[in-house]
Amino acid sequence: FLLANKKMTIMPYFYNKSTLLSVSPHFIPHLALTLVFKYSIYFVYHYIFQYHFHPLSLSLPPFGRIIKISIKREEEKSMGKKIVVITSSFRKDGNSTALAEAFIEEAQKKGHSVKRFDAAYLNIGPCHGCDTCFKTGKACTFDDDFNTVAPYIEEADAVILATPTYWFSIPGKVKCLIDKLYSFCVGKKEAIAGKKAGLLCTCRSQSTSDMEGIIMPYHKAIDYLGWENIGEILISSMDKPGELQQTAGPEQARALADQL
Repeated sequence: FLLANKKMTIMPYFYNKSTLLSVSPHFIPHLALTLVFKYSIYFVYHYIFQYHFHPLSLSLPPFGRIIKISIKREEEKSMGKKIVVITSSFRKDGNSTALAEAFIEEAQKKGHSVKRFDAAYLNIGPCHGCDTCFKTGKACTFDDDFNTVAPYIEEADAVILATPTYWFSIPGKVKCLIDKLYSFCVGKKEAIAGKKAGLLCTCRSQSTSDMEGIIMPYHKAIDYLGWENIGEILISSMDKPGELQQTAGPEQARALADQL
């Protein structure tokens, strides 16, 4: 036990996260005995039978007051996940962009941090297939804006792609960005495995089947990268900006944030 400013820090040898107790020094002898007994039972139960550590609130016997002990996991102190959202429409008020904005708004409300990149306005050239990725210290040897995006993707817990459908396929600018994810496969594929991914897609035609040219490569790509798909939001019959608001699209995009 370390007592300082009427705060006690307990660091059991079997648990590497500190637990803070607010306690009056007058009750230290009783607290020590009671805590060792109760904390040991809690440890045995959760580590042997549950295999994880849950928040706990213990009320010790009163000696003029009730002493409350709060134990929290380090993970629960986190403010949320890191998310990269990549849009691809040149229309700043476009429908796929509106999907992205609905998702971002909800994700931020839930405490996640979001970094957005508008691929249409980035200077990203095609992949040269040179296999010299990360040899210069950057993801791509041909230095462009992808080298700005790549570190955020590497650190992200989730990557969300929001795109319209151009000629039944992926718009060119964001396709260049996707192609350059190959740099991680050459240099450090294991560094970006295990992420979550989502697709927000719109098209002008009335059938969502016309988005297959985006859906299929999306699934192939994330499978190859070792990412988990959390869902796709596919909205058809989107012609003019603003039409998305007449659909369930924004609500579906917000619901996708729940999957994180």
